Amino acid sequence: MLASFQQACQIAQVASQANEPQWLLDRRQESADLYESLPYPKVERGKISRTFDLTSGYERGEHEVPANLLDQVKSTSEEVAANITLFHNQLIHRELAPELAEAGVLLLTLEEAMQQPKLIEQWLMTQALPYQHDKYAALHQALMSSGVVVYLPKGVQIERAVQVHLIQDARTPSSYHPHILIVAEEQSAMQYMERLSSVGEAPSNATIVTEIITQPASRIQYAAIDSMGESITTYLRRNAYQLRDSQIDWAVGALNNGTTISDYNVDLHGEASQSEVKIVSITHGEQKHVIDTKVTNYANHSDGEIFQHGVVLDQSTLTMNGIGHIIKGSKDANSQQESRILMLSDESRGDANPILLIDEFEVQAGHAASVGQLDPVQLFYLMSRGLTRKQAERLVIRGFLGQVIQAIPLAEDREALIESIEQKLATLA
Repeated sequence: MLASFQQACQIAQVASQANEPQWLLDRRQESADLYESLPYPKVERGKISRTFDLTSGYERGEHEVPANLLDQVKSTSEEVAANITLFHNQLIHRELAPELAEAGVLLLTLEEAMQQPKLIEQWLMTQALPYQHDKYAALHQALMSSGVVVYLPKGVQIERAVQVHLIQDARTPSSYHPHILIVAEEQSAMQYMERLSSVGEAPSNATIVTEIITQPASRIQYAAIDSMGESITTYLRRNAYQLRDSQIDWAVGALNNGTTISDYNVDLHGEASQSEVKIVSITHGEQKHVIDTKVTNYANHSDGEIFQHGVVLDQSTLTMNGIGHIIKGSKDANSQQESRILMLSDESRGDANPILLIDEFEVQAGHAASVGQLDPVQLFYLMSRGLTRKQAERLVIRGFLGQVIQAIPLAEDREALIESIEQKLATLA
């Protein structure tokens, strides 16, 4: 971690050369001033203060785009209505269906959105993840140098998907601090797909933040595939702030290859707001991955559910924390969670940690957690039908992860998730 925050204190000077608005310059400077006094973010079973070295700091400028990369990221699916791709800090592709533009849907780079303070100033790191929350929130506010803003106007319901793809350039050592902000106004709805990946194998780091704001009666089907490279140490935060009757259905393939902390935080502030967080993960090699998922019920009749399944290979370590917290006064709230890990190596380690914090009497809450090996009866049955042991193991694992695979709304993204899973399972061959 930074020995001091002097580097971040100089960020305002660099950012001013990029013509950033004064309100953002002020926030960057305030974040620098707050940094030393703030605590580290709390992640159960994760020594976050020892994991990250973000000394390379603020970064602007263009990166040479690899040949054929653009062809690889363009979507040809008719299920996609909007698509935007950033290579490190620069926009390389954007498509927005005319009917969405006419309806007022915005798909902007963070730099473009910064020039519209009425659009993002009230939401950018103020509600879902306030920049005053902890050291890393302040650090991210100070260092963020690129990103995407998706804005869905009141009453607009998109039948086809919006895709966002962020790619880190790790061909040389780099520091990457993108930010994604999604705002769904009242009674709006969409399918959203997020892809995180990298090119190159140089030792690098990334702090990536996605914030989601759902206004009353809005709905988002949120899907993501994380596939950052082995050389990249990643701190990934996905935070949601939900108001009355809003709903987010999450389906995430947490398949990074390097050391990763995936930190999810959902705040159900509105009555009858709902969030179901589904995550699957596979670790391999000597990888270490902590997934910390917290859903907090602040309102009556709010409903929060966590579903996490993981597979641990080789000498890797996977920790899955499920945290449900019902705040006092949140009557008739529901908090449920399930975390299960399959161990496929005697040298690996898996931890499933259920945590329930209940401050109200008239609620429903429950949890399930397990860590174990593949069921020998299942394997025997499949092998008796002619499958090899490796084929049987793969089939059982696919079934174990299937609930999240099927929750990915787009066919091409489901196939991409299956391909990423198969790559992770290659050591079983």
